[in-house]
Amino acid sequence: MNKAGIEIEKGLLSKAVPSGEIVGELNPSLAEEFGLAKGVFIVTGGHDQTCAALGAGIVKENLAVDSHGTAEVLSTAFNKPMLNDFMYNGYYPCYCYVKKDMYFTFSLNHVGGLLFRWYRDNLGYQEVVEAEKLGVSAYQLMEQKAPKGPSSVLILPHFNGSGTPWCDLDSKGAILGLTMSTTRHDIVKGILDSLAYELRINVEAMRKAGIKVDELIAVGGGARSPIWLQIKADVIGCRVSTLKVREAACLGAAILAGTAVGAYASVDEAVERTVKIKDIYEPDEKLVALYNEKYNIYKDIYDTIKGISRRL
Repeated sequence: MNKAGIEIEKGLLSKAVPSGEIVGELNPSLAEEFGLAKGVFIVTGGHDQTCAALGAGIVKENLAVDSHGTAEVLSTAFNKPMLNDFMYNGYYPCYCYVKKDMYFTFSLNHVGGLLFRWYRDNLGYQEVVEAEKLGVSAYQLMEQKAPKGPSSVLILPHFNGSGTPWCDLDSKGAILGLTMSTTRHDIVKGILDSLAYELRINVEAMRKAGIKVDELIAVGGGARSPIWLQIKADVIGCRVSTLKVREAACLGAAILAGTAVGAYASVDEAVERTVKIKDIYEPDEKLVALYNEKYNIYKDIYDTIKGISRRL
């Protein structure tokens, strides 16, 4: 191979095969070193988001995984390739899923929990000190002190540029709606709300591309917060569920391996037997209406101030 001026012998590259296929056996010396029996099969897996989606039970359309850690990723699968202008212009990929004959895409917000940490480290000193005395998480205290319902503060969370559907590295964060009566607790609630608004923007952009999301399954650190999960249900207007096994990517990889060696007849059977829902958050219709009002303002922020951001 000599594309892009790089010399690579073809024989050095692995053969590309689908996820969930047996490709060999573990070297006996390695099996002995790891304390494993001989004859351990090696099975192809997938990358973190596809395995997490499988481990969250995504084996049919209209379900999506909200993986909320340092960043936030919305992942979903569908039965036919989605190759259209909405996918292309929204920077949504389309490629083979770990389940045969399904396809996969995801959105990306560069700052999920990272924005909450930014607040804690710069503005949340009082909660940090109080949390240390009480032996609890500062994040938990910040959430508990945040006002109920939509915040009067809106925050464009582009503190590291924007993710999908704009992928504008020149975009910058903004805090709007500050008055002399604004408290730091309003800002915390603004962070929680605005990250949910950003998630809704991607849900709606995917819908325009032909991908419908009716239910979210939450994984990652953000899934530990009942307050945040309820906000997402109210903002997006759909059910949000959590899992008994929170390490969805590990479970997804195990499902692929177990199915390949015959422990399960199919990934669908494996999901039915291993993926269990823990908690369910349903949208509160009164709050849905209030959040809709704020969202209709929020979704105009990026286009309104992007010119100013590029001049800063």
